[in-house]
Amino acid sequence: MADIVENPVFAPEELERQRQQALSGLQVQYASAQYLASATAARNILGTHPYAWPGDGTPDTVAALQREDVVAFYERFYAPNRAWLVIAGDVSADEGFAQAEKWFGGWKKQGPADDGLPPAPEPEPRVLVIDMPTENQTQIAVGQPGVPRNHPDYIALQIGNQIFGGSFNSRLNMKLRANEGLTYGANSYFEPSRFAGIFEASTFTRTEKTADAIRMLVDLLKEFRENPATDEEFAEAKAFLYGSFAIATETTGSVASRVLTAEVHGLGSDYWQRYRERLEKTTRAEVETAVRRFLRPDRLAVTAVGNAKEFSKALEAFGPVRVIPAAELDLASPEMVKRKQ
Repeated sequence: MADIVENPVFAPEELERQRQQALSGLQVQYASAQYLASATAARNILGTHPYAWPGDGTPDTVAALQREDVVAFYERFYAPNRAWLVIAGDVSADEGFAQAEKWFGGWKKQGPADDGLPPAPEPEPRVLVIDMPTENQTQIAVGQPGVPRNHPDYIALQIGNQIFGGSFNSRLNMKLRANEGLTYGANSYFEPSRFAGIFEASTFTRTEKTADAIRMLVDLLKEFRENPATDEEFAEAKAFLYGSFAIATETTGSVASRVLTAEVHGLGSDYWQRYRERLEKTTRAEVETAVRRFLRPDRLAVTAVGNAKEFSKALEAFGPVRVIPAAELDLASPEMVKRKQ
C-alpha cells in the first residue's frame, strides 16, 4: 500500500483502460432517468458550488482527461499532512504507530492543504426539467442545501428525517405509496459533507401524476415543518437510529470507516463513543426546533426527469421552470447545457 500511495506510476495503458471503463459506465448512467435526476438535483440545489459537480465526471471531461492532469491532481492533494491512516483490528497503538512510521515515515510533506470551501448558496424556489420524451414515468427530486456533517443540529435533523422519509413507514412513503398509490417508493435523506450538504426527498411516478406527486411532497414538507414529530414517531426514530449504529459498528472495517469519518469531518476523537449518549439526550423539542430552523418548503429546488411536454407547464406553480433536453445536458457546464459546435 505504501509504495502505491507514495510512488504511483500512472501508466498510460492503465489510465486508458480506466478511462474506457468510466466512459462505458457514464454511457449507461446518462441513459438512466434515475441517475440524471440525482445528478441534476445536486446542480439544481447547489448551483456551481464545488459539491454540486458530479464526482464521476461527465463523458466530455473524462474523454478530455490527460495523464498530466492526473499527476497534477496527485501532486496537489496527496501528501501525509493531508491524509489519514486508520488501523483497526487486533493491534496495539504502539504496534500500529510503528508500522505506520516504517512504511509511511519517508513520505514527504507538501504545502498546507487547500482547506475551506464557500458556504452553500441560499435556497431558491426553482424547477429544473430534464426532457426524456420516451419515458413513461417521471423521476422526481425535491431539496435544498443541507448542513455540514459537524453541524450541532445534525443528530436532531437525522431524527427528523427518519420520521419524514427515512423508512418504509415514514410519512412521505406512507402518503405517496400506501395512501395515494402514486409510487412504489419515496424517501428523503441528508447527504452531509465537510463544508456543506444536501437535503433531498425523491420519488417517481406516472407521467400524468407528476405535478400531483410534487404537490403532495411539498405539502408534506410544509406540514412536517409545522408538526415535526409525535411522541410515537420520535421514539421509533431514535430507536431505529440507535439500532442502526450498533449494526454499523460490528466489523473492524466499519469501525475504521467511522473513525475516518470523524477525522475528516472534524467531529472529535470521542464522537462515536458519545454518539449514542447524544442520540438518547436529544429531545423532541430539539428536533422540532432544528426542523423549523432548517426546512424552507417555500424555497425548494424541484427536479423532474421525464416527458417534459406532459407536465412542465403545471410545474410553474413551484417556481420558474427551465427545460433542458437530455441530449443537450452537460453537468460540467455552469449552465448545464452543451456548447453549440
